[in-house]
Amino acid sequence: MSGKEAVACAVLGAAVASIATWALRTANGRRFWLGVEDPRAMAALRIAFATLAVCNVNGLWEHFMFLFTDEGIFPAAVAREVFAKQQFAGFGDGTSVDEPWGFFDGLAVLEFLRGPKFSLLYFWDTPTAMWIHIAVFELVMLAMIVGLWTRWSAVLGFVLVSSLFDRNPLFSEGTELVFRVFFFYLLFARSGEAWSVDAWWRRRRARRRDLGVEVGAPRSIPTWPRKLMMLQLAAIYLVTGCLKHGAVWIRGDAVYYALNLDHFYRLEPQMVAAVLGTNLLRAATWFVRLGEIMFALVFVGEVLRSSLDVPHARPRPRWSWIRRWLLGRRIWLTWAVATMGGIWLTMNLGQFQTVMLCLGLVYVRGEELGAGLRWCGRRLGSPSTSAELGAAPPAGGALAYGPLGRTTIAIGLAWHITAVAIWLLPEIDRLGGVRDRARALVKPWLELTRTTQGWGMFAPNPPRHNVFMKVLVTDGDGEVWDMRTDVYARERRPLPFVWNDRMRKMSRRIIGGESGGGDWYRKWYARWHCRQWALEHDGRLPRSVELVKLSYAIPSPEAMRDLGWYRPMDRLRDWGTHSSVHTEHCATAVLGQPIAEVAERHGIAVTNPRPWIKRRRAAWQKRRRAAGDVHADASPGR
Repeated sequence: MSGKEAVACAVLGAAVASIATWALRTANGRRFWLGVEDPRAMAALRIAFATLAVCNVNGLWEHFMFLFTDEGIFPAAVAREVFAKQQFAGFGDGTSVDEPWGFFDGLAVLEFLRGPKFSLLYFWDTPTAMWIHIAVFELVMLAMIVGLWTRWSAVLGFVLVSSLFDRNPLFSEGTELVFRVFFFYLLFARSGEAWSVDAWWRRRRARRRDLGVEVGAPRSIPTWPRKLMMLQLAAIYLVTGCLKHGAVWIRGDAVYYALNLDHFYRLEPQMVAAVLGTNLLRAATWFVRLGEIMFALVFVGEVLRSSLDVPHARPRPRWSWIRRWLLGRRIWLTWAVATMGGIWLTMNLGQFQTVMLCLGLVYVRGEELGAGLRWCGRRLGSPSTSAELGAAPPAGGALAYGPLGRTTIAIGLAWHITAVAIWLLPEIDRLGGVRDRARALVKPWLELTRTTQGWGMFAPNPPRHNVFMKVLVTDGDGEVWDMRTDVYARERRPLPFVWNDRMRKMSRRIIGGESGGGDWYRKWYARWHCRQWALEHDGRLPRSVELVKLSYAIPSPEAMRDLGWYRPMDRLRDWGTHSSVHTEHCATAVLGQPIAEVAERHGIAVTNPRPWIKRRRAAWQKRRRAAGDVHADASPGR
């Protein structure tokens, strides 16, 4: 990003954050952040968000064993070392008598609790343990969807989904980041006060006790969690729009290249792209990026609407037009629906578009949902149902909590908004090390709240090459087997592409088709193929596993227009490149053989296993001696 662009984005982001925190200083602004509101908007969000969270996790079902068990790519002993090494510095893997399984001492437990990675599957990752974890997650999320013990089911659901995300980030993408951040915010919303079993039970008890509670009328809830989600949604769009500063986006070709990524399109787009690549798709690119940058205006409009509106004041026609249109929801929510809906129709990116569309509900007020339900009920001839679902809480402009509670929430909001703004600051040379020092200051808080974030999707440019991973296994007899694990194989690319296969994204990450440095995954993926082959062939190890990178360049829009459209696999055959990027020799590779517990589970024998010996106990004792601990050499039980 150029210096001018970075400064402009930083100024725009700072302005939005400043407007958000400034509102806390005015009376109307305090009502915006600290008032109470109709609970139905958060109830609708709870139902939709929790349903999509379950769909997102269930979208991995084909790869549960691969991702989360000791029969997968990262057994727990490996996952602890590669994903949470510092936390498990005082934890033994049980590979010898001198290094038993478990924490060495109380300080080792404290080291683990410092975080930030927490997963039950770091400790128990047999297939049975994993399926119990998944089953409990599904039941808890069902309780959250129907609003049964809503607060506790939400907390437990957040813990369990974080446990999955922390166990293995190989599959993680922007979708998981959105779910993690907004799930945390949803914990603080009293989303069970409407359209829930909890609310129904509360009304039933009230009628039994003759407490005079109006039947069907929900209770008002604090508004700040929804407003914080509004700001976070605006930040996502703003940051990702600013980060898309590369030449491909500026030229208007980003949508064209994104649509031609073979891993993601629903139907082959080449014939259409040849006609529309230099005109309509360029307009779509600029439409997407401009909308992302400008979407934050809708949040500014909501703040100003609440903060500057004065009861009984004479309306200003010009200001009213700006507020309702330029800063209003009509334009920007329509843009969001058009953009995310268009991506969903043409590309299969899992639940990203659906959850982003769902989050648009935070900009809809509960009374508006109620009015819509009453209208639908009248149209469907069911006025009693519409009255029940559309009943509003008592009106009023009251503030939530008492003075101390409001002060605490205001301080917390100001700190969190500032922390996220600092974390999302773009890299600007003139800031020097100030940005890094500020990030180090807020990092513990954001890690604690699970709201560390980065929104560089298809930024600064989208990929312009299609990249595939070929896995070649050489068996004990010297015969080479193509495992056909990627979409270069015809059976791996059904069209239309309806059900998302997350292995496509993982293959791109492993073989080098994604930014972020996924090369280190290669050796572990190859070793998993060594182990898996042995499990499927009565313990017989293959000689080697080779990972081959296949790639071809997507022709430019002009070339597609002038030369005509292409068939992807024909272009890979005629113009593609093939390069061997990694080879593992299974008999000598560390963990290239099934681990003892898995071999016993499958009834096979393993000769000459090569476990990963880490010698953490010696390192832990040395660390404690360096810290001056006189008990550092004490062994358990002595």
